Amino acid sequence: MRKFFVRAQVSLPNWHRVVHSRIMGWAAIVACIFTWELVVKTGLLVSPSLPAASTAAATWWREITEGTLSTELASTLGIMAVGYFCAAVLGISLGLLMASARPAWALLEPVVELLRPVPVSATVPLLILFLGIDSKLKIVSVALGAVFPILLATYAGVKSVTPTMRETACTFQLTRWQTLKEVLVPSAAPHISIGLRTSLAISLIVTVFAEMIAGSSGIGFFILQAQQTLSVDKLYAGVLMLAIVGYILNAAFLQMENLILPWRVGGPRRRH
Repeated sequence: MRKFFVRAQVSLPNWHRVVHSRIMGWAAIVACIFTWELVVKTGLLVSPSLPAASTAAATWWREITEGTLSTELASTLGIMAVGYFCAAVLGISLGLLMASARPAWALLEPVVELLRPVPVSATVPLLILFLGIDSKLKIVSVALGAVFPILLATYAGVKSVTPTMRETACTFQLTRWQTLKEVLVPSAAPHISIGLRTSLAISLIVTVFAEMIAGSSGIGFFILQAQQTLSVDKLYAGVLMLAIVGYILNAAFLQMENLILPWRVGGPRRRH
């Protein structure tokens, strides 16, 4: 009996690590996919709108190896990268300006709060009138969709800097630029990172949406074509591609965050 309790105490930390790791989440995903495959293969659910999971995966792999999905993905990521970069520069700059200068806040706050609730889907038809349906439309749409989370996160980060740190900067007679560079930006960096991470996913979503509305290439156009031609397997392949790309982008962002902000509040390196 004593040996049993000793073994239980030894194995408990291992089980604790499993519960608090991502193994549980991946196991749930695998279980869902297995159930999906089983339901379709056994005929419990027969629908032209739901192919087997293995069929969708095989179509995805075929489209990747043939280069179709790779080409469309490159187009999507190119548009997304430019729009996201513009949103990051504009959002961080305006956020710092609004948080540092009261007149700038008084001037820009009504504009931000007026435009922020407007969905990008409502502005795309209007943008088409001015920009046409080429890449400029998609880039501007992505920038509009991604800029506000970055701006608000930057503003909140600068405002969260404690009066003690501001007074310390005054004590050392730092200039406004030095205070911004040495105190405000480093202190606000974790908040800015949250805004950038949020907008990363938004950028991908808006890019795909813009490609569906006014595009001739990209993952969004690929999915829309598959839907219009009733190519259900390709439709699932496109959605699967988006899920994989979104996960990879988020994981890459977290790795960069760990390298750039190892000192941020939050304890050990984040892995999820």
